[in-house]
Amino acid sequence: MEITSRIDASTALPKKYRWGVFPGVSVGWRVSQEDFFKEAVPFMENLKIRASAGRLGSDRAISNTMTYFSTASLSTDPIVLFGNTPQKYLSISRPVNPLLKWELTDTYNVGIESSMWNGLLGVELDVFYMKTTRSLESQSASFPPSLGDYYPAYTNYGSHDNRGFELVLTHHNCIKNFSYNVRGNISWARNKILKMTEDPNVPNYMRSTGRPMGEYWGFVAEGLFQTEEEIAHSAVYGPTLPGDIKLKDINGDGKITYDQDRVPIGRSSTPEMMFGLNIGAEWKGIDFSMLWQGAALFDVNLCGMYANVGYDNTFYTKPFYCDGNTPYYLVENSWRPDNPDAEYPRLGIVSRDNGGKMSSWWVENGTYIRLKSMQIGYTLPSQWVTPAGIKKVRFYVSGGNLLTFSHLKHLDPEMPSVNQGYYPQQRTYELGLNVTF
Repeated sequence: MEITSRIDASTALPKKYRWGVFPGVSVGWRVSQEDFFKEAVPFMENLKIRASAGRLGSDRAISNTMTYFSTASLSTDPIVLFGNTPQKYLSISRPVNPLLKWELTDTYNVGIESSMWNGLLGVELDVFYMKTTRSLESQSASFPPSLGDYYPAYTNYGSHDNRGFELVLTHHNCIKNFSYNVRGNISWARNKILKMTEDPNVPNYMRSTGRPMGEYWGFVAEGLFQTEEEIAHSAVYGPTLPGDIKLKDINGDGKITYDQDRVPIGRSSTPEMMFGLNIGAEWKGIDFSMLWQGAALFDVNLCGMYANVGYDNTFYTKPFYCDGNTPYYLVENSWRPDNPDAEYPRLGIVSRDNGGKMSSWWVENGTYIRLKSMQIGYTLPSQWVTPAGIKKVRFYVSGGNLLTFSHLKHLDPEMPSVNQGYYPQQRTYELGLNVTF
């Protein structure tokens, strides 16, 4: 058993709640060392059961320190008249929140470690649950403008949880001169918003409470407009022409509005599932290694999603965006009168305000599996090199990112959500020689 604790202080919190104590405890039981287990399960040389629980605090959501101060300041320019004399005005900052506390995250974990049949099978499994309470939330959009922006900037209100598991399986074996090992791992984690500040006037289908964090929200795309007549008889968001994206009228009021017709249109860009497979082998001086890596249960939005400004066009959705190059596939497969079943909307270099860039049209399944690396080497027999005063000579050939299987035909599936300036991972080949004296 191990018990730990830490004490932290934050300049972003008021004096009464500035200090926080965050304990943790972990216990383990190596069952395989018990006499009764050795007799009952002789093929299992190792079995350990462990559990842990702990608490951490965070103040990272607060953008400025010392938010518990309420201060006054003079305006830069004299813009208030008293009689005939312009005067500077006295501005009061937002009121303090004397009850502001640490955001808390409680973590619980249960796991097992085991190996059987002299390494033929190894298992490591962890199951975890995390819950964050007293989330520090900004209130900038929670009150009507009539209040004059005079309310505390932050409050402890929200909560969310995260649960999942991680499984690692290993296998080691040796058959005469041939030895090999296999290691596979898979992890899954899913979060959910339990409580957060939301506008009480929005429809239930637009609420984030009860849904995963980081989802893409926007309009549902129903295809491309083909004629002016079709546009005239459809709900639109802004100026629209044939070849633009047709949006779904969620609430059926005959128009597309940002406040009423947005719904979840894609998973978060953070994968819920990660997996990998590592294989290695040796035989008479020849060695081989290979690493596969992949991720699933996440989406990629080609328009990009900026946390502070929302959706924007990118190179993949707008020709010559920011004076950059345009992908050939975007030009070839765009809508034209002679190509009505196009994969992409009509081309245009002017930013459109018809809501298309905020739609599900640009959301792609990000699932991928990639041959991350592979290497084949050969070590010369020691009797060949020892007379020359050399201890070891090894030749090898290796490669990186050799194969990728993905729904994204032309893009790197590991790219970030906003990938301006991101350089795709390259396929590499290497021929090498290692000499040890």
